[in-house]
Amino acid sequence: MNIALLNDREVGKDIGKKGTVSDFTIYNYSGEKAVAFYEPTNYPEKLQPLLHVLQSCDYCLLFAEKVDALLGEQIVALDLVGASGAVVCTDFVYEQLKPLLGQTSLKDWPVLARDAKVLVSHVLAIAEPKRNPGRKKLIIDHSFSVKSVGDVVLGNSLQGINKHEKLFLYPVGKEVFVRSIQVHDKEVESTKEGDRTGLCLKGAELEEMGRGAVLGTEGISVSGELACTVRLTNVWKKSLQEVRQFQLSIGLQFLPAELKSVDAKGAGTYSTVFLLGKPASFEKGDLVILTRPEEKLRVVGAGRVA
Repeated sequence: MNIALLNDREVGKDIGKKGTVSDFTIYNYSGEKAVAFYEPTNYPEKLQPLLHVLQSCDYCLLFAEKVDALLGEQIVALDLVGASGAVVCTDFVYEQLKPLLGQTSLKDWPVLARDAKVLVSHVLAIAEPKRNPGRKKLIIDHSFSVKSVGDVVLGNSLQGINKHEKLFLYPVGKEVFVRSIQVHDKEVESTKEGDRTGLCLKGAELEEMGRGAVLGTEGISVSGELACTVRLTNVWKKSLQEVRQFQLSIGLQFLPAELKSVDAKGAGTYSTVFLLGKPASFEKGDLVILTRPEEKLRVVGAGRVA
């Protein structure tokens, strides 16, 4: 299970062992259940770490010490993507938060104390989510070369992957061979759904295995055009018709997009087609987040691939 730690850069080290560190940091907890806690370390200076964490995680812990614009941006994003989670704050802060949460999907989130044991206990009681039955898939979040080992990628398995299996790498469309597998730093013969996984691969160049690339079975779409149904936040006062340039988060891909067509469906919902800055890989139902990084409110909408 993957848990987002939002708005707190200290609690991760009290919960788990520090693992992968980049623009987001992963803390690994090993107990009755293996849990990876994701902290968007370079947010709010950069928006992408928040988006990557939202795309990667099953559940969110939103920490609140005060009510400010930064917290408001995260509430908007969590509401748009329909995230599940809990608010971590004092009763005093929560009373100030209530008016903000009242019109969002966060209004029924439980409220927890900021205590590592309480948070871990709460997370361990959450049922494991069903991710993507029927397709082997791993979205790459990090890749690097290891001397005497080869090219290694990291990501979360959405289904079991086996050693010596052949998979396809998207969007380049190459067939790759799984030379070896590690889960929590141990060599294994196969992964389980949800495992934080390291794969040593053969068959593609390291630069083709960058963040956002997808490993999977045949049939994942690759296109420079994307149709999706999106909902805009009512906090954003502009319309899709007047603003046509966006940055889209699709899986762990973050790329420029121009609105090609839009059809209003009511209640702030639209059927859209975007022209992407470069071909991307995706499947029907994948989460799409619309952003305007140059504006004060940077996350403006979200939806699903049609």
